[in-house]
Amino acid sequence: MAMTWSSLATSQPAMPIRFQCPECQAKLKIGSHKVGVRKSCPHCSVDFIVPEPVEGDLPIAQRWSGEEVAASPPTTSPPAAAEGSGKKPPRPNAAEPKLDSVNSAAPPMPRSRQSSPEMTPDILRLEEISVPRRMIYVYGGLIAVVAIFFFLFGVMTGKNLDQTRAVVVAKSIERSVIKGTVMFRRDNQRLPDVESLVIVMPIESELDVRPEGEALHPSQKSAVESPDAQLIRTFGGEVSRVDAAGRFSFDLPGEQQYEVLVISANQQSDQEVSRNLRVAWGRVFVPIEPVIGEQAHHSTRLRTDEESVVLPPVVFD
Repeated sequence: MAMTWSSLATSQPAMPIRFQCPECQAKLKIGSHKVGVRKSCPHCSVDFIVPEPVEGDLPIAQRWSGEEVAASPPTTSPPAAAEGSGKKPPRPNAAEPKLDSVNSAAPPMPRSRQSSPEMTPDILRLEEISVPRRMIYVYGGLIAVVAIFFFLFGVMTGKNLDQTRAVVVAKSIERSVIKGTVMFRRDNQRLPDVESLVIVMPIESELDVRPEGEALHPSQKSAVESPDAQLIRTFGGEVSRVDAAGRFSFDLPGEQQYEVLVISANQQSDQEVSRNLRVAWGRVFVPIEPVIGEQAHHSTRLRTDEESVVLPPVVFD
């Protein structure tokens, strides 16, 4: 009586057999006692019936159709290659997965993840994404517009910060105190130039009425309270005399530039009025000679950037 492979497999020790998955063509290995049993491919999860081994090429398992399928008789092996043809039988793959540990009831893989003969790993490629050139220009233009917007925003923000900082500085220096000393030299001694006259005038002030100036001469006892002094105060200036210690002081608005004119009460000079003095005070006094007369004088310019400004000592030789 002829014996089938299944009957031989049950009477003899199990031997490993090799075959191919009917779906993904993967090479698989399992014991011979599993011939005719339903199994699942560990690669694509397709169900199949373990085929009987054949000599030569690997057999392809039968796909599981949901019905019990009996083990088919062994197929005849293909004719051996002629000697000297150089063709060698395929070598078994040492890394082939074993199906002994695979659960036959494992759920199949989704069709989207199953491999197909047309999508083997050797020919898998990424699809190229094409973008119209016009869209590239549009995106580039949008990036440029956004960059320009943020640039202008930064410039405007910087200007606003500078203006805010300037306002803070101006508020912190609303008033500024100007101090100084006036001395004159006599017999190699430096003495306080008592009763000298100090006139301060903002540079940016525009006078529509000018004082005559004669009342502001140091020899005039009421120079500080004269109408000319009151007119100078109306335009943001100040008039004061030097005290017994040779000192003077003014309390003026901050963040402004001022012209300062010091006229000595105790020292005379035969020098003519300089051109710079006429330019600096010509907008206030025309002419300047009635204010100065023959007295020694000194003119300077200052800015009230701090709460207290100390002028260099003025010494008339």
